[in-house]
Amino acid sequence: MDELPPELKDMFMHMLSKIHGRHQEKGAQLLKICYTYQKTKSPFLQKGLYALGLALVDDYNAQPVCIEPLDGKEKLEICEGLEGRLRSRIWELLDFTSFKNGASRSRITEAKVVFMHRTVFEFLSNQNSCRLDCLHIQDSDFEATTALSLYDNYMAVQKHSENNDVAAMDLFEEWLWWGAEADKKRPDDTNNCFFHLMAFLELLSERGYSCVTLQRLAQAVNAADVSNPPYMDNCPPIALLLAIEAGAMNFVKSHSSFTTTGHDCRRGCKPLLYHALRKQFLSGKFNDQPSDSRFNSSHTVDMLLLSGCYATNSVSFSGWETSLWSLWLEELTRLTAYALSEDEKATLANISEIFRTSNNGSRPKGFDDMIIDWPGIAH
Repeated sequence: MDELPPELKDMFMHMLSKIHGRHQEKGAQLLKICYTYQKTKSPFLQKGLYALGLALVDDYNAQPVCIEPLDGKEKLEICEGLEGRLRSRIWELLDFTSFKNGASRSRITEAKVVFMHRTVFEFLSNQNSCRLDCLHIQDSDFEATTALSLYDNYMAVQKHSENNDVAAMDLFEEWLWWGAEADKKRPDDTNNCFFHLMAFLELLSERGYSCVTLQRLAQAVNAADVSNPPYMDNCPPIALLLAIEAGAMNFVKSHSSFTTTGHDCRRGCKPLLYHALRKQFLSGKFNDQPSDSRFNSSHTVDMLLLSGCYATNSVSFSGWETSLWSLWLEELTRLTAYALSEDEKATLANISEIFRTSNNGSRPKGFDDMIIDWPGIAH
């Protein structure tokens, strides 16, 4: 706060002091959700959160999660309710954008919620701000990343019901990204979006989607629900595969099908390791910055190998066959383009060693020798 002009600090403190005590907890939670969203270097970050989605997760941990398409009247009532709560709970430190009072009220359902000014974000970024009583969150069950994962879940369902495939796909991938982040912070929280995937997946049909990922998900969902051949019974559920692709390792390890379906490649299914390496359903955004995101695949592969997944399988796709070993070498080629720490190098070297040992030293020619021979890394 010391870096802000004194008059701005005083103004924000005055605004916060105006908030009634009974609204402070919920107001602090709303600010925390928006602050977490804006400060995080997510590859999916867009400008502002939809007011509708923010309203739907306002009390996410105080009532059962119920995600379903809403009609226009319901959306309008929900957004107008949030508009009033922003005034009472946080004195308009958060504001609606892309909506003017003179415009049709129905447009409020497409409005975004942003900080009224960038200096509000700077004010909240100061470590002294979180020590203020009015911004203290007492609810130990509250977690902003969990709320954001559910926010995207709610909004993906709404955009799908509006036939806005592009927006639904962006929100779907963003929600899995936030779900993986929440999985690290609160492994046992059943409010995490991974526990509520079917609310969206069950809406997918065989109608022509403009997004490849939605096409693949729809095909997988309908294959499992309708005319699934007997061999599909042993295939891992889609929720487990999506968690593997997104890097939600705690959810994966606790999923009952992680052990009951086995870790090997069954007829009609691709190996779990394939989903960690190639991401059949998700896009390359999950391999982008920041560093903890681009390394999700490596940590997941490491966990799957240590859990007993076979490193010797081959996999067929797009009319050709390759080995998981080769796919890992491609992943190494991508990762070694970054400046890596010694710990990151060690992780990659250890995974490579497991692949090499599992394949009896008969490895394809590739980048692996350079990785294994990095100075200071034990075989």
